[in-house]
Amino acid sequence: MWSTVLTVSVAGASLVAGVGLAAGWLLSRRLLAPLHTIGRAAARAGEGDLSYRIHATGPNDELRSLADTFDDTLDRLERSFAAHQRFAANASHELLTPLATTRTALQLAAADGSGRELLRLAPRLAAVNERSIEIVHGLLQLAGAEHARPDTEPADLAEIAAETCRELAGRARSAGITLETDLEPGRLFAGNTALLRRLVHNLLDNALTHNVPEGHAGGWVHVAVFGDGPVSLEVANSGPRLDPERTDRLFEPFHRAAPRVRSDRTGHGLGLAIAHAVVRAHHGTITAIANPDGGLTVRADLPADD
Repeated sequence: MWSTVLTVSVAGASLVAGVGLAAGWLLSRRLLAPLHTIGRAAARAGEGDLSYRIHATGPNDELRSLADTFDDTLDRLERSFAAHQRFAANASHELLTPLATTRTALQLAAADGSGRELLRLAPRLAAVNERSIEIVHGLLQLAGAEHARPDTEPADLAEIAAETCRELAGRARSAGITLETDLEPGRLFAGNTALLRRLVHNLLDNALTHNVPEGHAGGWVHVAVFGDGPVSLEVANSGPRLDPERTDRLFEPFHRAAPRVRSDRTGHGLGLAIAHAVVRAHHGTITAIANPDGGLTVRADLPADD
């Protein structure tokens, strides 16, 4: 009897152990499968493929949350790399165009032994050279704004906006553009006054440049400073209709929306990029919304001084 009991006990224990091991193996595979998928996605990302997504399913547990977070990170990385690639392509184009123009002009001047061609091309060469200098200055301003630190002294954004509006009021009148302001005084926060002045100037310059066509009247620009929590700067302007789905790309360096390009190639597509960098340096947010009747509204929200 004891021999039978021992045999049955050993067989039962072996069966239970086998079933337990099999169930544990299956359960561990099911639990660790998302980790293997995440590891595969990380490996592909390390090889440069940022398009792979996990798209985890199942219960909303820690592993599902980890997979969703990884997908969001890949999304941001893919958008960032795409933006950097566009920046490199646009910067190369902007810098290559004046250099190619200069080379052609110099070749024409060298072919003319009398020197008259050089005298004729000298003003154009000077203009092209000035354009190249402006591009480099814009890139330096962009780099400086991205790495600048806000001052600890309080800055009055309404006062800065009022000064900038007074400086550009003559330009608005000559272009037949109505410049309106709604500035709430006393909106103080710890900010870099020089950078904030550049922020307001770039937004207002952008609003005046991309307004009604030259020679036409009736355009408008509205500048407002308000807010009791975050201090908000809003610059709205009339102008051509813009694609609402593409307004975020206006903050990319050298990017120009097609309707906003002037025939004289005024600007380099760096104004809003510098404004975006200034706002980020102050830990704020900036958005651009296409107006239904045409034009653009840009709003910068900056943290108030506690």
